[in-house]
Order: sequence, then C-alpha cells, then structure tokens
Amino acid sequence: MFNYGNQLALALFEMDWEKFTSLSSRLSAELVNREERTRLLADVTRHGFIDDYSGIRISARKRRFAIQDATVWNLLDAAGYHYGQAAVIRSWEYLKQENFIPPDASGNEVLQEATVGQKEGGASASPFTMANSDIRDY
Repeated sequence: MFNYGNQLALALFEMDWEKFTSLSSRLSAELVNREERTRLLADVTRHGFIDDYSGIRISARKRRFAIQDATVWNLLDAAGYHYGQAAVIRSWEYLKQENFIPPDASGNEVLQEATVGQKEGGASASPFTMANSDIRDY
C-alpha cells in the first residue's frame, strides 16, 4: 500500500489522501507493465536503490501518465529492517489516451493492452514523491 504521496502525487493520481493511502501500489501500473515493474522493484530490494526507473501509471480517472528519471530506494530502520520502498520522480508527462478500454461493470482492469501514445502535454520537471509500506505489495 502507498503510505505517502506529496501534493503533486495526489494530483497526478487524482486521489485524495485516504484513497491514495489505501491503494496497492502495484495497481497504479498498467496490467501489461506490472511484470516489468515487479522486476525493477526486486532489483531495488537486492541493490538498495535504482536511479533510472520509468513507467506508465494510471490515475483514478484512468488518465495515463509516464514517469521518468525516478530514483527508488529501500526504506530501512536503524536495525536494517526493510519497511518498504520510496521514490522521487523528477519528470512526468500525461499521455494521449489510445487503446483505452473502459472498465466492466465491476470495475475490473481498465487497460487490457497498452500503447504508449503521443504525448498529450502536461510535462513537468517538478518532482513528486511517494512511498510503499510493504515490499510484498509489488
């Protein structure tokens, strides 16, 4: 579960604090990109951090955005106990909505396949940060 997101993260994901902090972080990624995301986060667990993370995320309103130039690191306590992972994302960009399939009546997976479409704009160099409290939440 996410346990932290700054105001820009909340705005990009189009969620309030309560909804964001009850979201499983793996559900913030498109279905087809979850395997790659899992592999990269496993690298963070093994090596302590990565500084070149990128991926596609989905907001609560099903708006797609690319994150780039992210640093992801492990959250450890003084004794070295692993609490989760955190990220700072230095660059993001909304993507044009292509191949969007609306959710079914039960709200199941929204995107059946992903196409990185043309950029829609809204790019920013403002960083946003978020943290995941459980590494098993890939």
